[in-house]
Amino acid sequence: MNLNNQFINHLTHTIGASTNAKYLLAVSGGVDSMVMLHLFHNAQLDFGVAHCNYSLRGEESNLDHLLVANTCKQLDIPFNYISFETQKISKEQSLGIQETARNLRYQWFQELALLHKFDFIVTAHHLDDSVETILFNLLRGTGLKGLEGIPLKNKNVIRPLLFTTKQSIVKYADNNEIRFRTDASNLKNTYARNKIRNVIIPSLTEINPLAVKHIYNTSNYISPVLDIVNEYIIQLSASLIVTNNNLTTINCGPLLDKSYLSFYLFETLHPYGYNSHQIETIKQLLIQQKSGAQFLSTNYTATVNRTEIIIKKNTQPHSNSIVIESTETIDFSVQDKDYSIIKSKAKTTYDFKEGTIYLDADRIVFPITVRRWQAGDSFSPLGMNGRKKISDYLVNNKISLPEKENVHVIVSNNNIIAVLDYQIDNAYRITPSTQNILQFVPKQKKEKS
Repeated sequence: MNLNNQFINHLTHTIGASTNAKYLLAVSGGVDSMVMLHLFHNAQLDFGVAHCNYSLRGEESNLDHLLVANTCKQLDIPFNYISFETQKISKEQSLGIQETARNLRYQWFQELALLHKFDFIVTAHHLDDSVETILFNLLRGTGLKGLEGIPLKNKNVIRPLLFTTKQSIVKYADNNEIRFRTDASNLKNTYARNKIRNVIIPSLTEINPLAVKHIYNTSNYISPVLDIVNEYIIQLSASLIVTNNNLTTINCGPLLDKSYLSFYLFETLHPYGYNSHQIETIKQLLIQQKSGAQFLSTNYTATVNRTEIIIKKNTQPHSNSIVIESTETIDFSVQDKDYSIIKSKAKTTYDFKEGTIYLDADRIVFPITVRRWQAGDSFSPLGMNGRKKISDYLVNNKISLPEKENVHVIVSNNNIIAVLDYQIDNAYRITPSTQNILQFVPKQKKEKS
């Protein structure tokens, strides 16, 4: 069965979409979305195209726009176009570039769907993308849901190429002389997802050529298991969780001797924005039946009270964090203090300056986050093999209470790699084999005249 027939079979039978439906295709100009456009055209389906210009790649973005626009004109396909000031909006909302771009495009897609009565929004995610998502979630730390990969359908958003691989899509484009654009930023391994796509997945394929398909097939077994687990968690939570006014109280007493305590806490607390390190610390405090410790997420504060967790929504989001997408972002500010990020080649000798953070650049996975330290945070200070809680480190170094409240940490791939202004994690130190270094340099405040 050729790709055209596989596509129609997957669209109508697996996803359950009708050939009479009206579709809005998200087309970037890359090989995946351009092949998808041609598959829809060959099947003579009713569809239009939406193309976003994020104003991030200069002339390259304009050339993407021209390719998609000209293709739609040649094939007589309705074409919708929008340009975003992504960088500006990202800074205003204190979000990463990729997250900002995603939010902007999906909001626009939904507006178009409502305006022009499209039944479905269609993206060109394929099998490799789903496996990439699973591996990314595993590296960050995830529950069962993170092992599902990309869903075939999410409300009115569908992914009709999830049945096929990147290799098959590229081969189809070559055989049918389909023009497409290549985003050079996707070839850089600066971002974690790019490194998974360009390094890890090819390495897995070397071990087993069917590795991607096997991982994807295994992920499909997770969905029914997750349904069963979710039903049980809902039943269990009905007897453990009480919400009164703005407070949610979770009574963990009956679960303290259960083997699934960690799993239940993760599935219950992760939606509130808590990470695996915080949740593990909360678990230990519950077992020890200690009281008073508080844990902050962006929107919530959780307080441990013996065998209970009391969660309250913050009156204002506790963000105060900055996402740095790559070393191309060279300046940032936290707590009215300015910093420069400088990447350079390693040297044989260094003139280390107090307050400047020096790290092995090649060990860091971008994007990185600079945020306030939180209860439960830990790292391995320079020269130590074991881990130390940030709170203990600050006490030992006699950091005053007002100063403690303003201490920030640098986080890469869910690991704390440094305490800004103070100390680095031992795993990211400069060694004789270091080839590139990354410096976080505090900038001197200019005197007011």
